Amino acid sequence: MAKRSKRLKKQIIGLQKQIEKHELKILTELGRKDTTQSYWANEISKKFHPQILQRKSKLSRKKKR
Repeated sequence: MAKRSKRLKKQIIGLQKQIEKHELKILTELGRKDTTQSYWANEISKKFHPQILQRKSKLSRKKKR
């Protein structure tokens, strides 16, 4: 099960990097027709944060065993 927890940790780190990239795009890029700043913010809140919470809960369940 060590491989599973290691993979979950890597996934969490990868998602956090994606959030950083999206936050940078919110600050620097001007809005386009399909990718506005609100689009990036919604993607962070609706896509990445729930995935991180899910991975962390799985990881904590693995540690309890």
